[in-house]
Amino acid sequence: MKDHTYRRAGFTLVELSVTVTIILMVTLGALVNYYEFDSNQKIMNDVRNLVTFIDKARSKAIGIEYPGNCVGLTAYNVRSLEGGEVEMVAKCSSGSPVSEKERLLSATRTNAPFSIDFLVPSGKISNGENVEIVIEDINSQSLFKTITIDAFLVDKTKIGQ
Repeated sequence: MKDHTYRRAGFTLVELSVTVTIILMVTLGALVNYYEFDSNQKIMNDVRNLVTFIDKARSKAIGIEYPGNCVGLTAYNVRSLEGGEVEMVAKCSSGSPVSEKERLLSATRTNAPFSIDFLVPSGKISNGENVEIVIEDINSQSLFKTITIDAFLVDKTKIGQ
């Protein structure tokens, strides 16, 4: 009589299903983490661009940098505009004000409009108070950064959660 022994080759359907499920869960977790990381990086890029622009205005005020036809420079103003644009305006006692606009916020928006006057030659904020600007992700209001601009140049600019 012949002895028929069968060798099992391959995997069962249950084993394959469990393996595929585990691989899908790990992949999904990685994609979610990548999306959050990418969003955070976009916010930080916009924050860095805005802080650089604000520091540029303050530096111009401290350095008493007179633009073209400005007479009697009193302050440099930085303010938010629509569509992610920010404007820097040299305030003059006479002559036409000179402005510089840049689109700085590509993936974010400010939660409220802002306007900051840096006095010449101190670079201090005109009202003497710190200014907080909240930058939030366009797609998710739960992702945001707060920029604190010190009125008297003591701590410089801080970026917080």
